[in-house]
Amino acid sequence: GCRSQSRGNEALNKLKSQFPGGNIDLILLTLDDFSKIEAFVKEFGDKYDHLDNLINNAGTLEIFTRYETAQGFESTFATNVLGPFYLTLLLMPLLKKSNRLHWQDLHYKHCFYNGLAAYSQSKLANLLFTHELNNRLKKANVHHVIATSAHP
Repeated sequence: GCRSQSRGNEALNKLKSQFPGGNIDLILLTLDDFSKIEAFVKEFGDKYDHLDNLINNAGTLEIFTRYETAQGFESTFATNVLGPFYLTLLLMPLLKKSNRLHWQDLHYKHCFYNGLAAYSQSKLANLLFTHELNNRLKKANVHHVIATSAHP
């Protein structure tokens, strides 16, 4: 999702040129209004039966003026914290239906190669590895080490 139609179209066109076979779509989204988040999730759910990746990367900063959302929240906190949380909560059923790692062809030797899909699969594998490493550290009573992962 994107809150600006023009910037969204610009990004969409760039992605479509880089990944001509990709299933790439633009749906407008404003994270400071719960009703707009609900509308986004409905539109997304009407088009797609699952969601493979969700990147919560929204951010806003109001330096000099305090704004309130339609629900009465301070706008920076609503956009940066409450909105992504609510969006994730509403999208959880579609995330649960996500295509998991394609264990049978991790190296894309026997299917159509899609760089974005390969990248996404590799990042998911990193997350799964880190999650399992944390589990094993806890079971080994190694409490002074925390395994974490991040993506720029």
